Amino acid sequence: MMRCAGEGTVRIRVPESEESICDELQSAELCRRRLQHLMEYGSQSAGLLSQWKRQRLDRLLVDHFVRCGFYELAVNLARHSQIEPLTNIDIFLVASQVENSLRRKDTGPALAWCYDNKSKLRKGRSKLELRLRQQEFIELVRAERRIEAVMHARKHLSNMDDYQGEDIQSCMALLAFPVDTDGQRSADMDIVQLQRETTDLRRRLQQLELSDDRQQQENRLTTLIFSGPSLQ
Repeated sequence: MMRCAGEGTVRIRVPESEESICDELQSAELCRRRLQHLMEYGSQSAGLLSQWKRQRLDRLLVDHFVRCGFYELAVNLARHSQIEPLTNIDIFLVASQVENSLRRKDTGPALAWCYDNKSKLRKGRSKLELRLRQQEFIELVRAERRIEAVMHARKHLSNMDDYQGEDIQSCMALLAFPVDTDGQRSADMDIVQLQRETTDLRRRLQQLELSDDRQQQENRLTTLIFSGPSLQ
């Protein structure tokens, strides 16, 4: 914590600041390498120009593949064309690991990713961590472990940001219905709707050629969370 005279107390989140600086440096280095590659265009001989154009096309294809979730194809193409330093595949490989864990209904890696990127998620008013905690809560209620669900909510949902309050209330409402009632199925339909909205959001962002890779990564993960089993 740091004090500024006459201006009260200014709270500084040191880990988040270091995280932000590190990410900016990595992004700047990637931009430098890409810019250097572009500047080589004018200095290439006729024989090497064809190779340069091929690498340029392959880099664009790699970016497209990772945004579509074709991680293995993207990695193989980047290695074959020797353009790995010009890509940001590493970011998406982390997303791939998280997605695979979610398919196994393991939220641990995704929550760890949220922790590592907490400042960015908070800045973007993200609900990704909430979605993960909601899914854990739903699974507890689905298994008729309601006391554990309440304890889970007190531990993980009580400290969420204010803008997430309405979502938390909707989640807690699941406790009021038996698993096999119309009310419970209605709550499931709300989650299905959230999945559709998230999918539509990711599609629109990709159409706009969003450059923030972590935002697209988050949208993919949120969609995957809600593609898992909900209350039946």
